[in-house]
Amino acid sequence: TRYWRDWSSDVCSSDLRTAAVAAPRRGRVEHVRSSRAAPVWADAAQVEEALRAVVVNAIEAVRDGGSVTVEVRGPVSTGSGGAPCGRTRVIVRDDGIGMDAPTLRRAFDPFFSGREAGRGAGLGLSKARRFIDINRGEIVLESRPGAGTLAEIILPAGPSTDAPAPEAAAG
Repeated sequence: TRYWRDWSSDVCSSDLRTAAVAAPRRGRVEHVRSSRAAPVWADAAQVEEALRAVVVNAIEAVRDGGSVTVEVRGPVSTGSGGAPCGRTRVIVRDDGIGMDAPTLRRAFDPFFSGREAGRGAGLGLSKARRFIDINRGEIVLESRPGAGTLAEIILPAGPSTDAPAPEAAAG
C-alpha cells in the first residue's frame, strides 16, 4: 500500500529504535529531524525495511563508542497549492571502518559481505536497494577506508502530511 507519511517524525524514530535493538550495542544512534515535514510517497513496509537494513549495516560498521547519525531532509521546493515536490532524503552516516573501492562497488550485490564468514547473509543492502528502486527512489553510498560511510536514500516527496492521498493510489 502506498501512502503519504512524514519521515521526519514517527517512521525514522520507530525504525531507529528497532535497528538499535537488532544490532549489537556498539555506539550511539542519533536522529536529526528535519525542520520541515518530510513526507514521502512510498510503500511503508518496503521503505522502512530498507532504512532498517541500512541503519543496522551502519551500526555494525562502527567500533565501540562510534556513532551513527540519521538525518531527514524534507523537500525544499513547493509545487502548486504549496504542496512539497521534489525528493525527500534520508542520510545515514557512520564513523565506522568504511569501505575500499572494490568493496563499495560490490556493496549492493546479493550475498556479498565485507565481513568475516558467518556474520550475515549479505542481503541487507541488496534488499534495501531493491525496495528503494521499487518505490522510484535511489540509494547512494559514499565511503573510504577509515572514514566511515554515508548512505543517502532519496525518495519521491509527497504532499503535506495533512493532505489526503490521491484516490488512484489507494490499494
